[in-house]
Amino acid sequence: MSLEDGSWPRIVFAGYARFLATEGLEGIAARNAERGLDPVGMTERFTRHARALVASGGGEGADRPAGLRLEILAETNPYASDAPEIVLRVLLDGAPYGAAPLRVLARAPDGTVTETRHPTDAEGRATIPAPPGIEILANVVWLEETDPATGAPWHSHWGSLTFRRPE
Repeated sequence: MSLEDGSWPRIVFAGYARFLATEGLEGIAARNAERGLDPVGMTERFTRHARALVASGGGEGADRPAGLRLEILAETNPYASDAPEIVLRVLLDGAPYGAAPLRVLARAPDGTVTETRHPTDAEGRATIPAPPGIEILANVVWLEETDPATGAPWHSHWGSLTFRRPE
């Protein structure tokens, strides 16, 4: 995604350390220090890689990669399985993203939202709780180093997957 003038969307962070902690990317602070970057007012380019699962008919079928740079797949069909957990898989450039900082927001039928973290295994998989009737937003962020001379020393890639389990 780029803007009409060819530039990339940018985010300026006042609370960069808090952002890194929230997204499970605490190791980036050390890399910033190594690169001589000031985290106060950090600017980065970003791209959102969003996916949504929607059931059609009885919800049969399987999720498959869409070719996004960063994507989350549902290896367990949330519409066809009655298991209380499902397996998600994170891919980066089409390959498993191991130790990915997967964050899951789950909204229960009563509106209560819980947040859990599920680092992926070496194959990019994580098993998450997903009981019937719950709405899921799974999110992962990957930071790519860029040339600080561009004014944005990082390009963040935000992958997400949303779906609602039937009751």
